[in-house]
Amino acid sequence: MPDFEWKPIEKLSERGGSQALYDAWRSVKTRLQLAEFNHRLIRRLSIETGILERLYDLDRGTTEALVASGFLEDLVSRSSTNLEPAQLIDILRDHEAAAQLVVDGVASMRPLTKGLIQ
Repeated sequence: MPDFEWKPIEKLSERGGSQALYDAWRSVKTRLQLAEFNHRLIRRLSIETGILERLYDLDRGTTEALVASGFLEDLVSRSSTNLEPAQLIDILRDHEAAAQLVVDGVASMRPLTKGLIQ
């Protein structure tokens, strides 16, 4: 039987040879968390834009479900809005696309031109 001394598992960051792997994972993890945060932020802004423009009414619970899970018609009950759920989702997706266009334009430092707006 081989001699084996039990040791507690060390954190990846505490292992000398794995620092590069640990740093790479932290970087990817941070980017993934930031990407999900950005998706949720854009969904929230998309919903609030329509509410501010009085295009529709939407209850708070449904708003939170749509922000967390995405614009899925199954999350919208007829009683939570003054529109048909399919129509609401279409409007939200249009607002989301417009917001994403702005975010992408800013990120790539694209000039705001008449053509971009159209």
